[in-house]
Amino acid sequence: METLRAAGYEPTTRDEDDDYLEDFRRVFGESGHEVWRAERVRGAILISDNGCGMTGWLIVVGPHRGELRDRECAGNPPFEPYVDASGNRHTFRTWYLAWLERCEREARGERTAGAGSPSAPPWST
Repeated sequence: METLRAAGYEPTTRDEDDDYLEDFRRVFGESGHEVWRAERVRGAILISDNGCGMTGWLIVVGPHRGELRDRECAGNPPFEPYVDASGNRHTFRTWYLAWLERCEREARGERTAGAGSPSAPPWST
């Protein structure tokens, strides 16, 4: 929204499917989709590609700062929190420590139920 207003354009009613995508196209022309896409992930850092169009993000601003979120690349989905086996939201610290622990178990030759490769995220176990 701030990006559209900074360009001197007052956004129209939100389109639930595209989240102002048409407004971005009106204001920025051919590059509207790219500007819209950058706006959608502002305040988050891409940290992993989990395959099948799923990506992992570290939220760096706002009330969920420090949490990890999952996002499907297709369409305009929300960021969904990563949770542990108990349903607690992962912070970067808890996510990274769980990943390290799993890698250590695998390095010792211990089987991890449902685990993928050592580079797979810990929530895939």
